[in-house]
Amino acid sequence: MSWEYQNIESIVKQGKGNLVSGPFGSNISRKYFVEEGVPVIRGNNLPKDFTKFFDDGFVFVTKEKAIELKNCLTLTDDIIFTSAGTVGDVGLIPKQTNFEQYIISNKQIRLRVDTEKIYPLFVYYWLKQNHIKQEIVNLNTGSSIPLLTLGSVKKISISFPKSLSTQKRIASILSTYDDLIENNLNRIKLLEETAQNIYKEWFVNFRFPNYENTPFNEETGLPVGWEMKKLNDIAEVLSSKRVFLSDYVEEGVPFYRGKEITQKSNFESISETLYISEEKFLELKSKTGSPSEGEILITGVGTIGNSYLINEFDNDFYFKDGNLLWIKNISHLISPEYLIRYFKSQNFTDVINSICIGSSQKAITINSLKNIGILIPHKNEIRAFTDVCKKSIKQVNILMEQNQKLKEARDILLPRLMNRTIEV
Repeated sequence: MSWEYQNIESIVKQGKGNLVSGPFGSNISRKYFVEEGVPVIRGNNLPKDFTKFFDDGFVFVTKEKAIELKNCLTLTDDIIFTSAGTVGDVGLIPKQTNFEQYIISNKQIRLRVDTEKIYPLFVYYWLKQNHIKQEIVNLNTGSSIPLLTLGSVKKISISFPKSLSTQKRIASILSTYDDLIENNLNRIKLLEETAQNIYKEWFVNFRFPNYENTPFNEETGLPVGWEMKKLNDIAEVLSSKRVFLSDYVEEGVPFYRGKEITQKSNFESISETLYISEEKFLELKSKTGSPSEGEILITGVGTIGNSYLINEFDNDFYFKDGNLLWIKNISHLISPEYLIRYFKSQNFTDVINSICIGSSQKAITINSLKNIGILIPHKNEIRAFTDVCKKSIKQVNILMEQNQKLKEARDILLPRLMNRTIEV
């Protein structure tokens, strides 16, 4: 099978506007954002894993503004690079999307390839290889802020089969894994939404089973037998022991910060794992213990309030003090399954926004979290809700385990297909 080795410049579709940077900053600043219109692609829409495009969480500009910046609009199969601040992340505009068109931001570059010469999905997978991503990162021309220019993108190397059908076969093999992963993620999303909707219906709207026959306390407005308690009364709230930069090692026990727990709470792959040694972990564990199944971690600095319920598939890990708050020794009056649903509710979001400190960087303290109010329903409702959630969580964990195996298989295949160890 014959392959070509060229630079990206050689596969750009002929004509102007097929390799462009995002609009100049002032042309797509906050003052142009509106409630609805043409969505603006930002960094969160180009995940670091193999989700080609996250089709949600947009800001918008008017159609008139988009027409003014028409050279920055996207089409199906356009490849998008992050080009400022974070460089090297790559996405691809899929065929089925929630909007007709998108516009790239001022921190992105859009590539439109010559489809008579090369298959866009093949290009996407080529660019997702670890050594190619590092090549892109090394093209940084910025000083204080990493920057990727059009000239830099043109220099990125690419090797591809001359046969389009071979390119499509390779892309199809890899895409099969990603499609299965995406399908599992969609199922997880539905399970999560269902569990959260049940929580809201039962414990916010008070439409729990047999609510019609349940008396309410006129003074508290709660069903009889329900009460409010401080979080500190029903669980232990603490953080971890200090881990220093000098404690990091190349491999060992995973060490999570707020970033990693946010990714786990969103069922995403961890983009970059830090480690501490087994010896350091055992030393810390002997002093304060370590996170275990049924306990909860909450991000407490920067992006606050993202929560993660540790499950049976989690191996040993430790976490950064201050960045994460640790909920353990949860009372029998409630359950971890109930508590995590509260932490994922709008009520909790509103509460932590009211108690957070800091102007440039938000934070929540252990003491402020200890004092938030937690609704304690009657044991019958807790038991029934926990039974429902346990089934949902078990399904989610199974799907996540499947995804991990699919990712491992894909990650083994990708370099072998691209370096022709495996011929197709």
